[in-house]
Amino acid sequence: MRTDTRSEQRALTVSMVAAGAIAAVAVFWGLVTGSRVILFDGVYALLGVLLTGASLRVVQMVRHGPTKRFPFGRESLVPVIVGTQGLALLGTSVYAIVDAIVVIEAGGTEIPKVSAVVYAVVTLVAAIGVAWLLVRMAPGSEVVAADAASWRAGAYLSAAMVVGFGGVLLLPAAASDVVAPYVDPALVIVAAGLVMPTSYSLLRTTAVELLEMAPAPEIDAPVRAAVTEVMARFGLGDPVIRLSKVGGKLYVEVDHLAEPGTWPVDQVDRLRHALDERLDEFPYDSWLNVDLSTDPSWGLADADDGR
Repeated sequence: MRTDTRSEQRALTVSMVAAGAIAAVAVFWGLVTGSRVILFDGVYALLGVLLTGASLRVVQMVRHGPTKRFPFGRESLVPVIVGTQGLALLGTSVYAIVDAIVVIEAGGTEIPKVSAVVYAVVTLVAAIGVAWLLVRMAPGSEVVAADAASWRAGAYLSAAMVVGFGGVLLLPAAASDVVAPYVDPALVIVAAGLVMPTSYSLLRTTAVELLEMAPAPEIDAPVRAAVTEVMARFGLGDPVIRLSKVGGKLYVEVDHLAEPGTWPVDQVDRLRHALDERLDEFPYDSWLNVDLSTDPSWGLADADDGR
């Protein structure tokens, strides 16, 4: 069982349309008010349109499954696009921070605070709503989850604007005149800082999957438990289990040492079918390999704990 690619496509289409609308509003609003943090939000949304479009294309390509040229499928494109999102967000954040520091050193910039608060409230509600909707449209999709994470980061950015600009409105006039020019660039730095953890998370996911590292414990532990349970049912305890995950595909290799003449091919087939049915309970496309060998030297030594 795995995520329906049609659900992924619908979710990504919704995300792209919403991001395009916010990008247009943000760029216009930012240019009119002269707010760098609103412009940053607009660039962030525009980047989301481009990356979501790329994600949509990846989902369509993965849907075709294995081919002669791609015998294991195209699932590796998923962590690639997730990592691209992470790099794009990181690069945008670093540039925004540098630009904000330059503005602060130049004495800041004055913007219409009421207008900025209105914009921030509107985009905060929109970002929370889209992130909530995406997760429910395609709950098992990592591509959609990465897109939803970007929307949540956008919500943090909008929340920071609400607090920053709203706080200035509540200050006495004398204090507001001193603080107001520095609020916009300071909020850019805060917003970029809020986006960076999302960038790190996306890049880490890419590294784990492309380097074929063990999947996260919340994936690894239940899959191992399920495989061990099935193996024990067939009288095979302590199997060697190797797991890795790339996109929506979970690679499962199960090795066990057997006594000569005890496991005919048809019995191995029954074991394989039982394991396959058990793995079908997880939201991944499982690529299962079962190897029973009488040779102790045939790859049956489990991996050590070295990192």
